[in-house]
Amino acid sequence: MSHRDVKQLPSYSPYIPYIAQLLTSLCKKGDALGTQQSDTYDGLKVPPISVEDYMARWAKYSGCSPECFIIAVAYIDRLSKGVGLSLTSLNVHRVLLTALALAAKTRDDIYYSNKYYAAIGGIKLTDMNRLETQWLTDTNWDMLVAPEEYEQYRREFERHHQFHARQHGQGPRPPPAVRGEGGRRGSSTPRGSPRVGGSSFSKPSLCQGE
Repeated sequence: MSHRDVKQLPSYSPYIPYIAQLLTSLCKKGDALGTQQSDTYDGLKVPPISVEDYMARWAKYSGCSPECFIIAVAYIDRLSKGVGLSLTSLNVHRVLLTALALAAKTRDDIYYSNKYYAAIGGIKLTDMNRLETQWLTDTNWDMLVAPEEYEQYRREFERHHQFHARQHGQGPRPPPAVRGEGGRRGSSTPRGSPRVGGSSFSKPSLCQGE
């Protein structure tokens, strides 16, 4: 499946390119610090895949709702503010993976096991479990994203999306609506899975200065 085909999937968010730009920009700032941030969140080396392609891979294999990508940004924002973590090239993929997995488990009716999510992210199951446990501890299990908070993030990325559409003469794809909460259940690995191996709007913190 090509990158173009991935964009047609129900799980693909039109905001992925702009989220990727934001996270990549923050990584450059974090890399400039030149210090290791966290033994848990840092990988041993920089993964050979861009942040945008990493999110496209998640969209392709996870089957998550597109809302999860914005919820994941809200989670990353909380983590950064809560423990003072700066995004770097060594941790952004692992941080993003954990945020997306938690968003899917919290938001979606159907989600999958950590073993499957680890396979999508290209890390070991033990690392996936440790990342999730550390994240929940660092954020005091704060997983609720209220509709108003979601809209703050979505509007910011929608602004970039509309600007890009105007610049390229494209009709923008309708943004994902905030759907009602429902029960959720675990599920087995899906087919085609990867092999294991307010009125006054204020920008969310991660978007400040962008």
